Amino acid sequence: MKRIYVCLATAAVAGLLQAQPAVADPPVALTCQPTFQPVVGLDAAIDFAETAFGRPLTPDELTMITAVFPKVDRNGDNTICVKVAADSPGLPVPVLQAVENHLPAQ
Repeated sequence: MKRIYVCLATAAVAGLLQAQPAVADPPVALTCQPTFQPVVGLDAAIDFAETAFGRPLTPDELTMITAVFPKVDRNGDNTICVKVAADSPGLPVPVLQAVENHLPAQ
């Protein structure tokens, strides 16, 4: 009986050693949620922000959006989803929100 278990365990290990490594599917690109607008590229993101703010971006804002865009675009397809998350009279400019346009691998 013990030999049967050892034989089956050896066969199972041999089968696992021959198996191909697991490969994850790439993230699935999606359209943006209804409240978000897709923007393609950094220039489009800058245009969106300037339209929302009603003025050209300052050098500091340009530096910030240039640094933030690639961090939001995690899947590297050059597309993100943006929206005006808050526009209050007490704020100097509207608050923008940007998210990736993909579902994480499951």
